[in-house]
Amino acid sequence: MEHNTLREAIARRRDEALDIQTKIDVACDKAGNCGCARDQASADRTDWTHAAWDRYAAAAVEMDRLYGARLRRLYRDIEALERFAALPLAARAS
Repeated sequence: MEHNTLREAIARRRDEALDIQTKIDVACDKAGNCGCARDQASADRTDWTHAAWDRYAAAAVEMDRLYGARLRRLYRDIEALERFAALPLAARAS
């Protein structure tokens, strides 16, 4: 496999992982802020109540159910591809 092809595969997986992580972050923050409008939501989590943290945690569990396996797979793929790209043979193929 060519070095550029490896780098492109790594970049695609990183982009997908970032998209998933952003979805998770948004969903958890929204749940913690009780679905409030952005201007009413507390950006400072030190202001959150116990109930807000419970909603946040429940959303995190749900997001892990929906996206966790895919996200972990992407991170494993990225790690494996980066190790492969670092091999002298892969570097010479570019």
